[in-house]
Amino acid sequence: MTLLTGLCAVSASILPRNGTGPVGFLTVDDSPDSTQFRGSLTLASNMAGLYNSCLGGTGASVSDCNAVLDDIRGNPKDISVAAGYCLNWYEGSCLGKVCGGKGVSSWKGDGDWIADQMGPGIIDPCISKGMAGVVADCADTASTCGSYHFYLQSYDGNP
Repeated sequence: MTLLTGLCAVSASILPRNGTGPVGFLTVDDSPDSTQFRGSLTLASNMAGLYNSCLGGTGASVSDCNAVLDDIRGNPKDISVAAGYCLNWYEGSCLGKVCGGKGVSSWKGDGDWIADQMGPGIIDPCISKGMAGVVADCADTASTCGSYHFYLQSYDGNP
């Protein structure tokens, strides 16, 4: 078992199927790059320094994604993730991913702050309209700029 920043990397096949609760699980970052977004990442309105974009269609529900945000808020300590990896939480039909950016060796943030960026940055403009979404501190997540990117998308049992 690989240990990174206090959390264990585990196989998704051993996780319960109803949701993760407040402790996420680690995976390699296989998130889509900016060339796969429905539109380019744009500066989010009313959110200083935050860029967002909606991705293709999703089956994730607003209520399940809000439950994921509650899980992230409930994480018992600061969330830290290395570049190239994501911490993942899921509830029902929604998967939330907190990924380290390519421009840093690791990124650390508070669960409340993370969820506060994902709610208005992804749920309101994207999930509520049937699309997955991403927020980041850089407009081009395919490059080495930026220290984090967060996703909400469909969860089908395979993170």
